[in-house]
Amino acid sequence: MSICIYSPSEKIWGGGQIYIDNLCRYLNRNGMEGVISTSEPDSFSSPTIRMPSVSSKRERLLKAPLLAKSLKRRGVEVIVLNDLSSLWLAPIFRFYGLKVVSLLHLYLQRKNKAGLGHGWLEFHMLRMASRFAHRVYSVNKDNQESFPVSVEHGHLNILSRKHGKHGKHGKHGKHGAASERSRTDTETYT
Repeated sequence: MSICIYSPSEKIWGGGQIYIDNLCRYLNRNGMEGVISTSEPDSFSSPTIRMPSVSSKRERLLKAPLLAKSLKRRGVEVIVLNDLSSLWLAPIFRFYGLKVVSLLHLYLQRKNKAGLGHGWLEFHMLRMASRFAHRVYSVNKDNQESFPVSVEHGHLNILSRKHGKHGKHGKHGKHGAASERSRTDTETYT
């Protein structure tokens, strides 16, 4: 199974980025083909696909279909949307035939007096978009009550139950031994 983790963040290196870097390495060690789609491939130690900057919501919306088409051509089956900043793209990726998994770090909340949180439209768009994800995981327990779908708390388990603990091809992948991949795939989808 080929899995892409979508990381739209830029100029940030924190817990979320460390988590997805570790997740990608875990997937590759356990018979999956994991890659991170990012505009900053040198920040990660895992295999990456370079994508253009998507720092604004407009750029994310316009470039998501291009990425979805590129991923399908590469044989990617699953896209992991990293955090609320990309959850609202779930309908687009699902439309292009990808299995969509949402991984939430931040808490979905309505905008408060201090200006933190999401405005009315964005709040309801994110709730609606969650219905297009095949699975929603959150490291924040508060998200379990925020969405109209089941939100699983704890670690992300995207290894296919159908193929068992180590995926379709076993612990060492399709070729019987852990294959070495280049750290960065320089192909872009633009």
